[in-house]
Amino acid sequence: MANIVVQEMPFEEKYVNVQEAIDLFRSFVPPFVKRHLGPQAERELRRRWRENTEILPIDVPADQQYERCYANWIAMARVNFALIRERMGEEGLDRFVEAEAAELKRQNSGMSVSMLDLIRIFSRPTAFKMMADKFAYQTQWITTYETTELTKQIAVFEIPKCKVLEFPETEDVCKIGCQRVYPSWMADQFKAELRFDRHGNSCTCTARPLNN
Repeated sequence: MANIVVQEMPFEEKYVNVQEAIDLFRSFVPPFVKRHLGPQAERELRRRWRENTEILPIDVPADQQYERCYANWIAMARVNFALIRERMGEEGLDRFVEAEAAELKRQNSGMSVSMLDLIRIFSRPTAFKMMADKFAYQTQWITTYETTELTKQIAVFEIPKCKVLEFPETEDVCKIGCQRVYPSWMADQFKAELRFDRHGNSCTCTARPLNN
């Protein structure tokens, strides 16, 4: 099947998206850690963040700005999962998945989502296609992929080499962040099933509308 052409996201926009992902961490992870583990654990979280990230220069090209910001996002995600597993175990990670999915839903609520909800009342396939079109564009900041199918019933994205997995110690970022948080969020907010079929550092991501 021929690849479907999707408008390419410029590096300036990729940078904005990854910075928003970092802002999401900053808005909900410290309160989550403090609520479940106390202020000392929150301070430890922030210390690890500082030690594993760098201050971004402002006088570099957009592609370099994006790459450095992306590395900070990966580092913060690693810290999040590691600290919660150490202090709260697998049950804590389950709570964290729920909290991050809820935060994604909160930050993405707005007129466009309300419009999708309205369209879904009359035509679920149409609403799914609109969501999939947006998804195909908006998630380019995470990794490079090819859109091989995009209809009212299914969207398929082939990831030949995942950018997340180019960094060390990112199994949790893949298996918890991508494969658990994002499907939970998509099911709740967009009524879509999101599945990942990973083979080494490559992956097939498939989305379908939920029946309920």
